[in-house]
Amino acid sequence: MFCMTQHDSEDDVPDLIQFWRERLESPRWAQLARVALSIHSIPAMSAEVERVFSSSKISITDRRNRLGDNVIAAVECLKSWEKIGLIQTDEIREVTGLLQVLENETN
Repeated sequence: MFCMTQHDSEDDVPDLIQFWRERLESPRWAQLARVALSIHSIPAMSAEVERVFSSSKISITDRRNRLGDNVIAAVECLKSWEKIGLIQTDEIREVTGLLQVLENETN
Protein backbone atom coordinates (compact mmCIF):
# COMPACT_ATOMS: atom_id res chain seq x y z
CA MET A 1 0.00 0.00 0.00
CA PHE A 2 2.75 2.46 0.97
CA CYS A 3 4.78 1.54 -2.11
CA MET A 4 1.76 2.01 -4.35
CA THR A 5 1.34 5.62 -3.22
CA GLN A 6 2.60 8.04 -5.87
CA HIS A 7 5.37 10.44 -4.87
CA ASP A 8 7.06 12.99 -7.10
CA SER A 9 10.37 12.90 -5.27
CA GLU A 10 12.04 11.31 -2.28
CA ASP A 11 11.29 14.45 -0.25
CA ASP A 12 7.54 13.86 -0.72
CA VAL A 13 7.59 10.42 0.95
CA PRO A 14 5.75 10.61 4.27
CA ASP A 15 7.06 9.26 7.55
CA LEU A 16 6.43 5.47 7.57
CA ILE A 17 5.48 5.41 11.24
CA GLN A 18 2.94 8.19 10.75
CA PHE A 19 1.65 6.50 7.60
CA TRP A 20 0.83 3.29 9.49
CA ARG A 21 -0.44 5.08 12.62
CA GLU A 22 -3.07 6.77 10.48
CA ARG A 23 -4.28 3.37 9.34
CA LEU A 24 -4.64 1.80 12.80
CA GLU A 25 -8.31 2.76 13.00
CA SER A 26 -9.16 1.51 9.51
CA PRO A 27 -10.97 -1.85 9.60
CA ARG A 28 -9.31 -2.77 6.33
CA TRP A 29 -5.69 -1.94 7.34
CA ALA A 30 -5.62 -2.13 11.16
CA GLN A 31 -4.03 -5.58 11.43
CA LEU A 32 -1.40 -4.85 8.79
CA ALA A 33 -0.72 -1.47 10.41
CA ARG A 34 -0.05 -3.16 13.78
CA VAL A 35 2.38 -5.59 12.14
CA ALA A 36 4.12 -2.79 10.24
CA LEU A 37 4.47 -0.66 13.39
CA SER A 38 5.86 -3.65 15.29
CA ILE A 39 8.45 -4.29 12.60
CA HIS A 40 9.43 -0.65 12.25
CA SER A 41 9.89 -0.30 16.01
CA ILE A 42 12.75 -2.83 16.03
CA PRO A 43 16.01 -0.89 16.31
CA ALA A 44 18.64 -1.36 13.64
CA MET A 45 21.54 -3.65 14.53
CA SER A 46 24.47 -1.86 16.03
CA ALA A 47 28.14 -2.68 16.04
CA GLU A 48 28.10 -1.97 19.80
CA VAL A 49 25.84 -4.98 20.38
CA GLU A 50 28.26 -7.17 18.47
CA ARG A 51 31.15 -5.85 20.58
CA VAL A 52 29.26 -6.72 23.77
CA PHE A 53 28.66 -10.27 22.54
CA SER A 54 32.35 -10.64 21.66
CA SER A 55 33.34 -9.25 25.04
CA SER A 56 30.97 -11.66 26.78
CA LYS A 57 32.56 -14.56 24.94
CA ILE A 58 35.93 -13.51 26.35
CA SER A 59 34.48 -13.24 29.88
CA ILE A 60 32.81 -16.65 29.79
CA THR A 61 35.72 -19.06 29.78
CA ASP A 62 35.69 -22.77 30.54
CA ARG A 63 36.49 -21.91 34.16
CA ARG A 64 33.72 -19.31 34.34
CA ASN A 65 30.98 -21.31 32.64
CA ARG A 66 28.94 -21.57 35.85
CA LEU A 67 28.57 -17.84 36.34
CA GLY A 68 24.98 -16.71 36.48
CA ASP A 69 23.40 -14.40 33.94
CA ASN A 70 23.30 -11.61 36.51
CA VAL A 71 27.06 -11.79 37.11
CA ILE A 72 27.84 -11.81 33.39
CA ALA A 73 25.48 -8.87 32.80
CA ALA A 74 27.10 -6.96 35.68
CA VAL A 75 30.60 -7.54 34.32
CA GLU A 76 29.58 -6.38 30.84
CA CYS A 77 27.91 -3.29 32.28
CA LEU A 78 31.03 -2.45 34.25
CA LYS A 79 33.20 -2.84 31.17
CA SER A 80 30.87 -0.58 29.20
CA TRP A 81 30.76 2.02 31.98
CA GLU A 82 34.54 2.01 32.23
CA LYS A 83 34.81 2.51 28.48
CA ILE A 84 32.68 5.66 28.57
CA GLY A 85 34.30 6.97 31.77
CA LEU A 86 31.50 6.45 34.30
CA ILE A 87 33.74 4.38 36.57
CA GLN A 88 37.49 4.13 37.04
CA THR A 89 39.83 1.22 36.34
CA ASP A 90 40.62 0.69 40.03
CA GLU A 91 36.91 0.11 40.69
CA ILE A 92 36.93 -2.51 37.93
CA ARG A 93 39.89 -4.23 39.58
CA GLU A 94 37.92 -4.51 42.81
CA VAL A 95 35.02 -6.14 40.97
CA THR A 96 37.41 -8.40 39.08
CA GLY A 97 38.78 -9.54 42.45
CA LEU A 98 35.26 -10.34 43.59
CA LEU A 99 34.66 -12.24 40.37
CA GLN A 100 37.76 -14.35 41.03
CA VAL A 101 36.49 -15.11 44.53
CA LEU A 102 33.18 -16.27 43.04
CA GLU A 103 35.09 -18.41 40.56
CA ASN A 104 37.06 -20.09 43.31
CA GLU A 105 33.88 -20.75 45.31
CA THR A 106 32.23 -22.52 42.36
CA ASN A 107 35.23 -24.79 41.71
